[in-house]
Amino acid sequence: MTSTHHAVREPSARRTDFETPPRTSAPPSGERASPVRHGPVTEEGRLARHIVRSLLVTVPVSVGLWVGLIALAITIAKAGYAAPIAMAAGVGVLAGVFWGTWLGFVLDALDESATQRHARRAVR
Repeated sequence: MTSTHHAVREPSARRTDFETPPRTSAPPSGERASPVRHGPVTEEGRLARHIVRSLLVTVPVSVGLWVGLIALAITIAKAGYAAPIAMAAGVGVLAGVFWGTWLGFVLDALDESATQRHARRAVR
């Protein structure tokens, strides 16, 4: 049988002759810094962030709207609640995903056009 033995470094044997790059407050030109992770934000990452934020707003609002609308209609019609309320919640989720995705794309396009306008003004 062979045993594997890994050498353990003593704390005093750690390498200390390297230099750390200085931190800059601004990202390289043309890139935007991300508040969550270090490095530039990609176009796809910015779009995904806009879509997720929009979905977090539109899905609950849409579910509440549809459930309230169907509950009002059921109350007026004096019918059973279980199946129509569940269907209203499902339709609300689908509608919220649709409108949230659409809103995310619109917000991303507006953000991109504002960024381009700002860049054009900075060049002048």
